[in-house]
This record gives sequence, structure tokens and C-alpha cells, in this order.
Amino acid sequence: MPLLEEEFIAIDEIAQGVDLVAAVRELNDSGVKKPWAWVLASNWEELGEGEIRSSMMFGVNNDRGILAWRQGWEASVPTIGVGTEWTTVYLGGMYDSSAQPGSDVPIEIVYQAVEEYLATRERPTCVEWRRGEIAPRRR
Repeated sequence: MPLLEEEFIAIDEIAQGVDLVAAVRELNDSGVKKPWAWVLASNWEELGEGEIRSSMMFGVNNDRGILAWRQGWEASVPTIGVGTEWTTVYLGGMYDSSAQPGSDVPIEIVYQAVEEYLATRERPTCVEWRRGEIAPRRR
């Protein structure tokens, strides 16, 4: 599915009738060979004065996945997340990126969080969040 080959997905640009969670589940159920990830946001348009952009990185890798929330310069990961190191994920299955420590969660949590974010456009409440790390800049 071409949508899954995108690095960044704007909720407003998902075609009507497309079930993002079902598409991601189908991809993952096929037995991915590397961790796929996407950055999902309600829109990528210009923000008004005082507005802060928020987005959610999510990914799949068989029975595990990743979740991370970003609002402005603040990052959050699920309190149930594991991992102490930055890990490599592939945005749209192609472009390497970094997933922050503590973002690794069971795959069903990823599906629930994406479903909730698509419905509410707010940080998912199906998981509790804690402060995470911002990725170091690459040189």
C-alpha cells in the first residue's frame, strides 16, 4: 500500500475508506524483516501563532512495536515501554531513523494508540506517558 511507504502521514490526507490500522496490521502480520515506523500528525500545515505541533511516531516489528509522542520540544514514551538504548527503525520501511529509549511496547498497544489518535487527534490515553528523550542531532 503506497500510504505505508510514506515517512510522515497526515491524518487529514488519509483517503476516505482507508483503514490505516488494518493496513499496518496486515503488513506486520506478513512478517516484517525490519522495524517499520511512521510519524503520524493531525496535519502538517502551517500552525497559528502560539500553536505547538504534535505528532506520534509508531512502528511495528512482529510482536513488538514502538510509540513515542512529541509536542514541540517535549517527547514522551509509554510508562510500560522498555529499552534503554536508541534503536534504528525504518520510516516508511526505507529511511533509517531513531526510536527513543523506552518506546518499545507490545504490538497491540501500538494498534490501540494509533486507533485512538486517529479518532481523537489527541495524545492517546490508552497508555500512560512519561517524559522521553529528544533524538540527538546527526552530524
